[in-house]
Amino acid sequence: MAVDRYVVLSDLSGGSSPKSFDEWFDAHVAEFLAIPGIVAAQSYELEPSVVDPAAPTTYRVAAIFEIERRPLDLPAWWEGARLASWVAAPIGECVTTDGSGSSARRQIVFSDPGPGVTDESLDTWYAAHVHEILSIPGFTAARRYRLEPRVVDHRAPIPQRRLAVYEVDRAPEELRAEMERLDLLSAGSYERLKEDPGDPGPPLPKWWPQVRFASWDLIPRGPRTEAVAAGSGPGRI
Repeated sequence: MAVDRYVVLSDLSGGSSPKSFDEWFDAHVAEFLAIPGIVAAQSYELEPSVVDPAAPTTYRVAAIFEIERRPLDLPAWWEGARLASWVAAPIGECVTTDGSGSSARRQIVFSDPGPGVTDESLDTWYAAHVHEILSIPGFTAARRYRLEPRVVDHRAPIPQRRLAVYEVDRAPEELRAEMERLDLLSAGSYERLKEDPGDPGPPLPKWWPQVRFASWDLIPRGPRTEAVAAGSGPGRI
């Protein structure tokens, strides 16, 4: 069955210890697997990759839930949680470099070109840009999503129109070194890359000066968890 994603970013608040927060977060992920429509989950440590100066990076952990393509009935307390979350619907097919198996590591990239830019313009440019990213050693697959905000964190707003999820098979520091070598690590280096008349990638769109990106490397905190029959608890795979 085709699935959407439910993406949740969270951080430590209050005066709680990291250990206490992590214990709660792991139990919370298992709790969500009891909600009808959620079929699997994976939790991650977040390591900033590209930081948007307009969006402070205050998040430390993430969970990506796989949901059946149906309305998601969230618990009543969810709107009051100190989190940021989105329902993410796939755009197109997963793009891979070599057809190899799925990697447990991910890099996620939020993007929004700002008001006045059509979804068609953004998606046309990004469909070509994905192949630039997949040319970086360590990036093995990518899939893009349309985002529908569910819980907005006003302490740290970040772009909320599109999400790209990349599968990677190298450590974050290796990925950043390769991105820097290829001038794909920051908006400034990417602009310099586009000044080369021999660059094979897509040209900079007119809306580039106002575009916003924020990205994190996702490091698995444990195995992927699947929902199982009611009453028997979550299972590990």
